[in-house]
Amino acid sequence: MFAYDWVKRHLSPPLSASVRGGDGRRHFLRRDFYVYGSYLSASLATSLALTETHPQHRVAIRGVAAYNGIYNWTAYVGMTEDSIPVADRAETVQSVTPGIQPLPLLFRKPTDLFDAFASPCLFFRTTGHLIAPLDLDEDTSRQLLEENEARLEEEEEKDGQKADQAFGKRTFSIELLGTSRKVYLGFPPLKSTLCIPSALFLHTSETEPPATASKPARARKPNSRPRKIPESSNGHNSFAIQADEIMSLMRRSIDKVEIKRQRDKMPSFVPEYSVRRLDESDAATQTSESEQRVRIASIAAPTDDSLSLGKDGQKLLLDWLDEHMTKGLQ
Repeated sequence: MFAYDWVKRHLSPPLSASVRGGDGRRHFLRRDFYVYGSYLSASLATSLALTETHPQHRVAIRGVAAYNGIYNWTAYVGMTEDSIPVADRAETVQSVTPGIQPLPLLFRKPTDLFDAFASPCLFFRTTGHLIAPLDLDEDTSRQLLEENEARLEEEEEKDGQKADQAFGKRTFSIELLGTSRKVYLGFPPLKSTLCIPSALFLHTSETEPPATASKPARARKPNSRPRKIPESSNGHNSFAIQADEIMSLMRRSIDKVEIKRQRDKMPSFVPEYSVRRLDESDAATQTSESEQRVRIASIAAPTDDSLSLGKDGQKLLLDWLDEHMTKGLQ
């Protein structure tokens, strides 16, 4: 945010600058920003765009492009067989998301995983977890869990109460990482001037899931609409799954939230200065609009095992930028 504010302050056109439009009226000059991030910066770029896209502002973000990002870090939180809440092992994470460091090196405490600015998918839905895990390290979590259980038993003995038979280690563990029904959130808020930005999510081809995964994710048709809340599954995460999740949530917001804005007679702000509004009865139009605005593409990983965006990805990115920046000049 500091960097973005600095850029706006130094690159914004002066208020005295204006041009005469086709309607004969003078308009303030605008400045369109597009954000790009890869790997760890991809989620930050996405969060910045989701919170700073104000189409009616003369200076604002208009779109975001991201490559091999993690958009839902809570997908790497799960339970061990004996109900110990922990994050995925470092080798599990790195096998399907190369370049991503072990979670304890990236996050100081487990609750940081649940920060929407680190996991932008959480702008659109709840996590399904009630409480963050004890610790990112399995051994530490196990030790803390045993200490809490011993303290509980000691308190019960002092009070002369019999321990409830159903309140065992498994029940106590689940309380620490409670689960709840995942719920969609209304984002952007109906009364805000925020809008879903134009977006391009690039990812390398999905690798084979690790041996610990129960079953691979079922493939979807490229343009199929999600029937339920998309989610990465613990033990089988990849850049492809992560990109598909944020894409589906952003498209749903365009189809649902912007429609509600229209129904409630609230402004529906659309990038690229479009005045066309979506017709709620025209499902095909809605889907076409959201798919055009939020795109996803799979590209081949660099042959030299580097983390840079290859030539195919660079071409897609430049074509996307050229398309949207040209629209902004019209």
